[in-house]
Amino acid sequence: MKEKIFDMFYTGTGQASDSRRGLGLGLFLVKAIIQAHGGTIRVKDGKPDGTIFTFRLKAEEVTLDEQTTDSCSGR
Repeated sequence: MKEKIFDMFYTGTGQASDSRRGLGLGLFLVKAIIQAHGGTIRVKDGKPDGTIFTFRLKAEEVTLDEQTTDSCSGR
């Protein structure tokens, strides 16, 4: 059931706390961006209340050559 919250246009059945309804795009976009970067996102109940989101992204070491570093520092 919780996995449905990542579906496009899913807004759930609960009442919004400020009485405004969302479009159901936020978590869909979050998942799409994370997946585009090779990651994953999961959701589970935060007992007794709330929700826990866990996401993972691949770490990649980036090294800059001296020429790039020098041009960025204005040398």
